[in-house]
Amino acid sequence: MTRTRAGHRGASRSRRPATRRPGFGRAVGGALLAACLAAGIVPVARAAGIAVIKSRDLDPYNRAVAGFRAALPSGWIQYDLGADDSNVEFVRQALQRQAPEVLVAVGPRAARLAHQAAPRAPLVCALVDHGERLGLDAPGVCWLPSQVDCAALARVARLLVPSGGRLGMVTSEATDQGFRTAMAQAAARHNLEAVIVEPRAGTALAEQFRVAVARADVLWFGSDPATASPAVFEFARRTCADKKVPMLVFSESLMRPGVLAAVGLDAQAVGRLAARLARQAMDGRAVSGEQPVEQAAITIALSLRVASELALELPKSTLAQVHKVVP
Repeated sequence: MTRTRAGHRGASRSRRPATRRPGFGRAVGGALLAACLAAGIVPVARAAGIAVIKSRDLDPYNRAVAGFRAALPSGWIQYDLGADDSNVEFVRQALQRQAPEVLVAVGPRAARLAHQAAPRAPLVCALVDHGERLGLDAPGVCWLPSQVDCAALARVARLLVPSGGRLGMVTSEATDQGFRTAMAQAAARHNLEAVIVEPRAGTALAEQFRVAVARADVLWFGSDPATASPAVFEFARRTCADKKVPMLVFSESLMRPGVLAAVGLDAQAVGRLAARLARQAMDGRAVSGEQPVEQAAITIALSLRVASELALELPKSTLAQVHKVVP
């Protein structure tokens, strides 16, 4: 059974959340312990003012929680939803009994549950994109995305393709005028032109990627529900390799022959940012909407072999900003 565990308590009291409801532990400790015992789950420490809910056992989510724990070692309890829905109702009831002062959700599944279970509590969401589409655009709710924003993408694209040119992508965000404007402005600041292709009903995605690659000097394959298919990714990768177009992906796990680089977010860094926002909420300082991710959270993995195949001459100043070189 998926475990529920509390954050480990540190030796220094100064690292605990600054604001705690008087008698909070006594008020909810008995009810929470009874619920845990009934479910065969025993928390290792008493419940505190912050509840952390993890969507499932995935490496990015685990690393985000590890980052959260490093920044805030004590004063919180963790709930894991697991791979299926068997724990969802238990976690919902436990949250309602605990009535946490602040919730932190890791992943969209946890974010939706947390907001439903405690709609009035401040909620910090980590690795959640487009919170407004998930119904999270409410006062006291903020989110940290799972992938880089337009500004970071354009900056890294120009860094890795010094000659500039056209940055192509196939994305369902093409229907969002705000995204188009932001992407166009970010690209222009780095001597790039954004070429955004929208997936269209009745037209094969392969054809849309063929169009994007033909018009681009570098292609971005982002995390998008419309293109989230191994077959689509493989077609895009092969097309870029055939046309000698540099391809950037959002995760190092997608690094393959022909892929130049992965541009992503360090999940542990996102977790540390979530801890900072949770402390702000505990101190009564409101946070809401999408929060900017610091440049330090961006990671770049680069294939020098692909760079050589593409005849890209990258200066030492660029290589110094690469976090990992892959075969």
